[in-house]
Amino acid sequence: MLYVDQNDRRGNERVWVGVADSIGATRAEKYGAHNGWHAAGDGDINDPAGFVRKHIGSAGTTWDMYGVKAAESLNSGSGSIGSRGGVSGLSHDDAANTQINGKSSRQGPSEAMLNAYYKVLFVLTGDLNSAIFGPFKDKSQNDYKIQQDFLLSGSTVTPDRGYFAEGDGFVEATDDGGLGTNFLTGYLGVALRNPNYIAESQNTAFAVDIVPTAEVDPTLTDIYGVRNACTFTLDVIDQDPGLTPISAVATNYEAVGASPPYISGLVKHYANTGAIISPWISLVDGFNISVLHSRDDISDRGRLTYFFNVFTNVFHAVCDVQGSPLITTDTPGNADGRLFNFMNLANNPLKSGSASVNFGLAKADRVKIQIFDVSGRLVRTLADRAFTAGEHKLTWDGADNVGKQVARGVYFVRSQHADSKFTGQSKLVVLK
Repeated sequence: MLYVDQNDRRGNERVWVGVADSIGATRAEKYGAHNGWHAAGDGDINDPAGFVRKHIGSAGTTWDMYGVKAAESLNSGSGSIGSRGGVSGLSHDDAANTQINGKSSRQGPSEAMLNAYYKVLFVLTGDLNSAIFGPFKDKSQNDYKIQQDFLLSGSTVTPDRGYFAEGDGFVEATDDGGLGTNFLTGYLGVALRNPNYIAESQNTAFAVDIVPTAEVDPTLTDIYGVRNACTFTLDVIDQDPGLTPISAVATNYEAVGASPPYISGLVKHYANTGAIISPWISLVDGFNISVLHSRDDISDRGRLTYFFNVFTNVFHAVCDVQGSPLITTDTPGNADGRLFNFMNLANNPLKSGSASVNFGLAKADRVKIQIFDVSGRLVRTLADRAFTAGEHKLTWDGADNVGKQVARGVYFVRSQHADSKFTGQSKLVVLK
């Protein structure tokens, strides 16, 4: 697999390398190969035990990394996936611009390199939401063309091409009404419903569920989580009608608001017969690897489980990127009887009736659940007592501690566990 780091400045590389180490995609002797450092678990980054003093090339074992420098810059990004295009006759030429006409770099892979050495392209775009792929009028690369040709070179006998793109602005940026839209719809089966999950669902909770279908988790027991701050414009996507017969929902965002489901991930299956010849497998996610966590943002183990499941269940027919996980990939908080500490809200925004505060305890504990206004003033104490291990539910009708209905606006629900020291906080909007 070739991993394309299209989010150089914001740290996707760091997160993916950690995931790859944990899910067995990187052998132990390759840990820290590219940056000279590796820490097991939550180790201290300054502990010399984590320093890697020998340079042994690229970080991965089943994967290589290609870094696009300054990818977030509209005018100074360098070396995108299609930057070597001129060598293969793929450059973006412009006779009126002698600075780019007939020119290319030697940074990116050629088509021959991609076809010879790789079966899967894995592109992380982080929070970028514009100008991800060219051609651009002032640059010589043709990123769409080289990626499309890679997919079209796939075998019509057995799957040997995969494409995995993830970023909370990938679909938004690519849906440009031209070459990008054609790439989304004609190659990946994806259309854009809304570039902002909050705007589409009105769910302002800080952490929202990512619920996989059997495409990702055949056991249907896992639930992941993703941060949902206002600065994360998570893409809500749809199936494009042209490839609907060979596409399927991979994951959905938490179903709240007026018009769920809200698709967060879409798989396009391999097809080599019938009316559609599309000899590759693809997965497009509308969220960013950096903000993908476990349910209710309690840890990053959900992220590890998600990627292990994706490579095991979606891309297995192409190749196995994952190996034997080095830590448990159990994801807590699912419908399989496991207990963990969490807190989330339902009926949020609160337009009528009562909001629900759902919380869980791994062990019996004393729990305090309070509601504050934006100034930090305590509005209501819902509970301050002992609860048994397991899941519990409290309701709030919008009244303060003296029974008076609160004003419309934003409030914060905080949960504190006395013994475990777990703290959960979510934003709740009152509109009634």
